[in-house]
Amino acid sequence: MALLEILPALLLAVVLSVCLAAVRRLYFHPLSGIPGPKAAALTTWFETWVDTTYGEGGQWFFELKRLHGRYGMVDAAIDC
Repeated sequence: MALLEILPALLLAVVLSVCLAAVRRLYFHPLSGIPGPKAAALTTWFETWVDTTYGEGGQWFFELKRLHGRYGMVDAAIDC
């Protein structure tokens, strides 16, 4: 019975933690100014998602080349 009473608070804490982590990664992280897809900024699983959803797999290098063509090189986006 005690677990059922704390479950909503635990679920709320997990959801709030995930939301705060997303806001931090998108707006306050030192690399947040680098252009690119927001999904890549939110999670470290972006490369895995590309490899598993695009065709036969192993497409990360082609996607990386496409992203560099669209957003430019990373070193050009960093203000030194």
